[in-house]
Amino acid sequence: MTDGIRLDRFLANPVMFYNHEQGKGVVGRWESVRKENGKLYGTPVFDVNHELGRTLQQQVNGGFVRGASIGIGSVEYDYDPTSNDVMKVISCELLEVSVCDIPSNSNALQLYYDGKPVDGATHRRLALNQSTLSQPGMDDVLAALGLPSNATVDQILAAIARLKNGEPLSVEERVNLAVKRGYIEASEKVSLIRDFRNSTAGLSAYLKHRSQDFEKTVDQEYNDLLRKDLRSRRINVGKLQAIPQNEIKDMIRNNFATFKRFVECIERRRLVMDDIVLSGSDRREMRMDWTLDDYRRKDPAALRKDPALLARLLEQEKNHKQNK
Repeated sequence: MTDGIRLDRFLANPVMFYNHEQGKGVVGRWESVRKENGKLYGTPVFDVNHELGRTLQQQVNGGFVRGASIGIGSVEYDYDPTSNDVMKVISCELLEVSVCDIPSNSNALQLYYDGKPVDGATHRRLALNQSTLSQPGMDDVLAALGLPSNATVDQILAAIARLKNGEPLSVEERVNLAVKRGYIEASEKVSLIRDFRNSTAGLSAYLKHRSQDFEKTVDQEYNDLLRKDLRSRRINVGKLQAIPQNEIKDMIRNNFATFKRFVECIERRRLVMDDIVLSGSDRREMRMDWTLDDYRRKDPAALRKDPALLARLLEQEKNHKQNK
């Protein structure tokens, strides 16, 4: 789907290869790259100082080579049950565009991922994308595999391979995995293994319930972090939100207490008016030099709005008195 092709990376380095053969070097670049009416357009500029680039320019201008093909990465698929079980590429990152003698088409499709042709194993890994994992019923599938709801593609493929080889996860392995993912306490491990030794179905249902509760807690902590903790300290929330949400939530899952202490150590964002206040018409004073007494006399509202500032000034005053 053309609308899903992301161009930012390519526009910064719009390289042209021949038949996706990176080993033969860059033969040119693309200009005026754009999307129009569901199609991707670009104008080829050949590197005439490159022997192959010079040859291709002659062949393209002479009409002997007329095709082009895109090389893509970060592929996301979507399953369309109404179109003969076709897997659509709904999102991808454009890496390069090649001049081709026989370009790919709907009957002969060759995808590239991380600069290499996609083989069967890579295709299976790419097909297990976030869209697929979020389909209704996937939590039940993951629970049956002994995996948490946030299992990675590699974990899913490994579990499937074990099942194909007749090696289902044992009760101990599933409990250990739950402990590792954080939604079962280590202190519960022995009793769970004992209680569900002969009831894998019961264990699956219990682990699914605990996993869902744990994910709700993670979501709540993440939202509180953005809405309360960071905003109250006036930390640059925009920069935090630029980090993929799943990466932050993984840190919360692994050790939220440590992560929160780390955030609290970040110095709050300072505004120009934090350091400068107007008094009268022209007189300016630097707030960075204000003591607790200065704030109490000149701007007590700032102390009420910023508990961290008040705590810092109290500690500063305490240290000052001790050093006298």
